[in-house]
Amino acid sequence: MGILLLFFSPRFLGHSFNNPKDIPLTLGFIFTIYYMIRYFEELPKPSKHVMFMLCIGIALGISVRISAIILSAYFLLFSILYYLFNTPFSEILSKVRIKQAGKLILYWFVISLCGYFLGILFWPYGLADPIDHTLEVINATGDFPVKLRVLFDGDMHWSDLLPWYYTSMFIFITTPVVILAGSLLFVILLFIANKYYSGRYPLYIFILVFAAVFPLIYMGIKDSYDYGGWRHFLFIYPPLVIISAIGYEILYKSIKRKYLKLSLLVIFALLLFHPVGHIVRNDPYQYIYFNEFTGGVKKAYGKYELDYYCHSIKHASQWLLNYLDNNHDRSEKLTIVTNRHEIVSYCFKDHKDRYTVKYCKYYGRNWFDWDYAIFNGEYIHYHQLQNDLWPPKGTIHTIRVDNKPVSAILKRESRAHFLGKKALDKKEYETAGELLKKAVEYDPNHEASLLSLSEYYMYMEKFEKAKELIQKCLEVYPGYEVAYSYLSQVCLYENKPDQSVKYLEKALETNPYYYQAYLNLGVIYFNNQQYEKAIAALEKCISLNPRFKMAYPYLINTYTYLKNEQKANYYRQILKNL
Repeated sequence: MGILLLFFSPRFLGHSFNNPKDIPLTLGFIFTIYYMIRYFEELPKPSKHVMFMLCIGIALGISVRISAIILSAYFLLFSILYYLFNTPFSEILSKVRIKQAGKLILYWFVISLCGYFLGILFWPYGLADPIDHTLEVINATGDFPVKLRVLFDGDMHWSDLLPWYYTSMFIFITTPVVILAGSLLFVILLFIANKYYSGRYPLYIFILVFAAVFPLIYMGIKDSYDYGGWRHFLFIYPPLVIISAIGYEILYKSIKRKYLKLSLLVIFALLLFHPVGHIVRNDPYQYIYFNEFTGGVKKAYGKYELDYYCHSIKHASQWLLNYLDNNHDRSEKLTIVTNRHEIVSYCFKDHKDRYTVKYCKYYGRNWFDWDYAIFNGEYIHYHQLQNDLWPPKGTIHTIRVDNKPVSAILKRESRAHFLGKKALDKKEYETAGELLKKAVEYDPNHEASLLSLSEYYMYMEKFEKAKELIQKCLEVYPGYEVAYSYLSQVCLYENKPDQSVKYLEKALETNPYYYQAYLNLGVIYFNNQQYEKAIAALEKCISLNPRFKMAYPYLINTYTYLKNEQKANYYRQILKNL
């Protein structure tokens, strides 16, 4: 039953197709857990085969991620519990029992040590310094240097500022109800289970429950963060599935009447209908699954990330290649932009003579010159997803899961914004105005076109018109930090520095890593002779982006004005070395 439940788990099945890290790690974990149970079953004389396989399991996990060394800690804990569970309290410190405990510790040490060195055999960094480098990597586990926008529970969050329950809730809403129901049965019926299992059953149950629950508790204690669903915690899923299967088995064995047993099997089959239907309908995107509590993919759309692993980009690339072959001459040179450069570049690797692939953020798509674009739906604001503002105008094809778009292919039908912005930068205002108006007319919901046209009106000193366009942008993309920055700029033109500061603070509420806003704050504070605030803002800007050269001259000037030449020279040297 456990194998059946695991196979019909869409998230797990989907990741098994092309997740090269988390699935092998999961294999290492469940392999090790299995042989731990076998090991404790054979004590006090475990076979060499079981001890060898236990060593291989630990090595397999470590070879994928060094954090799997925690399996050795599990093994030690379970060995201690085994000793306590099987030793009368009055004999715990007796010579015979202490000798048994020493033997358990010796087994643990030898198996763990061999597993560790086998695991790092192909990890040069670990071999260079097995202790310090291992501790360094373990301490960094969960502290990802990159901060990403994450759509969760109908709102945009930063990956390092997600709610503490992010991973647990994601597991709950994406695990099939049939497995959640079995787990609930397990909890309810746990105390009658000894009727059907051997005397060491409590230890084995503890091992399974601990393997499924402890990593989540540890993550909370360590205050680390996760993102991209719960793929980094797939290794806890097989123990959870086994627990669920045991729950059904206990209930089935406790039922005496055949028609009730048949009813249980029918209910079990009915609960499988939803995940099986998703698997059949949405191949090869099985991992984009949400259970009945969420309302499936259709209700989760615009509330949670869907294709965070970007599976759909491959098929989008293949579709576009076929489309280009049928609609363009082979001598034509075309440029494709995408927010998933590494995948699209790989798919186009055999066509470099015809197509140039470049990286481009979705919200910066009109700053670049391109012919076609492939965009995955991650990082798109929930308002645009929920109100059919994505995919945008110009979309010629979408990759869908349960009829919801997860990737879009765009054909550039207008270069008005791109050319208009270039003219604006060159201060060719008449040409810029005409082109940017055409860009907004072509797509009234395009954020960059609205902001660029507002910038044109700022130069024309038509500030009310500029603010009207920026507000329209905020209707299309609520909370857009760049739009607040533009409003701040309008306020400066109108000589309203206090209001300008408020808009920059709003921008930072939305995006605390928007370093350009700190630069603008620093300049305003300096001009208002608020030098301490200016220094704080400018140094914050540099801490977020140490290579942002524009901030250094303002910081140097501030310290020079305050006659702090030591600090001014310090930042002059940094700027010189950039």
